[in-house]
Amino acid sequence: MLVKQKTLAKYIYLEHGAHWAIGALAFIMLYATFGHISEVITGLIGAGFIGASYLSSLYFNKRKVKENFENKLKEPELIEI
Repeated sequence: MLVKQKTLAKYIYLEHGAHWAIGALAFIMLYATFGHISEVITGLIGAGFIGASYLSSLYFNKRKVKENFENKLKEPELIEI
């Protein structure tokens, strides 16, 4: 679904955020063998990584639009994956 709608091309850091969230989940699961971490904390950490990557993508796109406007280009170029 994300590929058909080219969401990953529009929000270029979203995939990276998802990978970081998966890595954090793996670390938390490893830690869970020694101690307990609440599911709420686990969810918030994953959502935090994905939210930060979404905001970074928005910032990148806004900066790209501003650069293109200053260079008098017609439309911002999106990086295709």
